[in-house]
Amino acid sequence: MTTHITGKFPASLKLKSEKRIDLLFKKGKSHFKFPVKIQYLITEQEEGTTSEIQIGVSVSKKRFKRAVDRNLLKRRMRESVRGHLAAFCEMLKDTSLKVDIMVIFVGNSLEGFDTIDKIMGKVLLKLQKEIGAT
Repeated sequence: MTTHITGKFPASLKLKSEKRIDLLFKKGKSHFKFPVKIQYLITEQEEGTTSEIQIGVSVSKKRFKRAVDRNLLKRRMRESVRGHLAAFCEMLKDTSLKVDIMVIFVGNSLEGFDTIDKIMGKVLLKLQKEIGAT
């Protein structure tokens, strides 16, 4: 079981750069396990810099018309990612890799936190194995 990073989802981990998001969708790869899809891009950083991970979360307005439902799903996904983040940080600390991740909810109905957390763990474990192989 992974340990949780305490407190809120840190602002430094939020993927906000439009350039990085565009590059992520153009050159990135993805893993999918219904109802969660992750799009990710693993790149090398310049020498002397530490590893970096940034995460974005998205829920389709087309599938969930009410903002309150979209925000609820995004909160649940962010909390789930935060719970599994310690393993990522531990694995990346000795590398010079930069990882951008976009977590996308593709389901049509509201899911509970337990369901999202279980599936998120599986999808992120796939990603961890791929980063470890790099």
